[in-house]
Amino acid sequence: MRVLSKQEAIDILVGCTILGTGGGGDLQLGLDAIDLCYQQGKPVKLLGFDEINDQGNYVTAGLTGAISADALLPVEQELSMLADAVKALEEHMGVNFDGLVSTEYGGGNTGEGMAAAALLDKYYVDCDAAGRAVPLLQHSTYYITDQPMCPVSITTQYGDANIITKAQSDERIELMARALAAASGNLVALADHPITGKNLKTSVIPSALSYAEELGKAQRLALENSTDPVQDIITAGQGYLLFRGVVGEGTDWQTKDGFTFGSVCTQGIDEFNRQHFKLWYQNEHMMSWKNGEIFVTCPDLMCVVDNKTGHPITNPNCKEGDEIAILGFKANAFWRTDKGFAILNPRFFNFDVEHQPIETLC
Repeated sequence: MRVLSKQEAIDILVGCTILGTGGGGDLQLGLDAIDLCYQQGKPVKLLGFDEINDQGNYVTAGLTGAISADALLPVEQELSMLADAVKALEEHMGVNFDGLVSTEYGGGNTGEGMAAAALLDKYYVDCDAAGRAVPLLQHSTYYITDQPMCPVSITTQYGDANIITKAQSDERIELMARALAAASGNLVALADHPITGKNLKTSVIPSALSYAEELGKAQRLALENSTDPVQDIITAGQGYLLFRGVVGEGTDWQTKDGFTFGSVCTQGIDEFNRQHFKLWYQNEHMMSWKNGEIFVTCPDLMCVVDNKTGHPITNPNCKEGDEIAILGFKANAFWRTDKGFAILNPRFFNFDVEHQPIETLC
């Protein structure tokens, strides 16, 4: 178990936001959440993957809904919702969870999950259930490994606490949670996939937060040492530079049915001069086109950062005139399995194109 310094926690959050493919919640909310728990003398206790207790009980906690600013709540309120969801599920099941698990990469979800664990005096486990941010609850390594989501607790900003004890499928829970989010300010908190340590070890991505920490640390040190943060992030994460450019016309977004949909259109600079690049997202970047031709697609990662600082830019915050770099990373092996690919591919989002692995394109 590693008691994180505040800087180590911040590095993890920055890395998770870079790898969050535009989603996973607002980084500033995560930073505010971390600041809050360290002010209260409650540091994050990161439990190493090899330290998971086989007989222990763990649970995944996160926020679900739209990611635009109009869905955000004060950090104290979002942390309260997360804590209430965990406690409601503990009460229902008659257990005490040893630790919390990250539902997906993202500044908001990871940061608030870490802070909620600290405030509840629980471990935060060095793993992740997606290896990127994802728009739907069934987009999870738990789904791929047939781990049940129920029982699930869902809490809202209005103090509601709902327990789903049985559902036909993970897709049904997604529909119910999304409907509740749409009726509750476009945001709810969930505690789901209660699981023993033995099963957790085979159901999530190991040491995922340590990997993200390396990217966040690389971005910070690049600024301190006056090196290129974009290249240093790519090196730390074994990624690819997909594009550098200036955000231009055609960039827009809307919130609908509990999701944020949008496009980012970019005109090339430097080695990409006279070229253009387009991203499409449903909360997270799922599709891209380079010079009008289909390029990198989900499940591989497309991540937007500031071209000068390497600071991650989440959706829908790309504005015309912004100078950005678009980075790519290979999806975790879970998503390259038949079951993983079946639920996270271009056709899932109604694009009639074939996925080509990023390593064959770059």
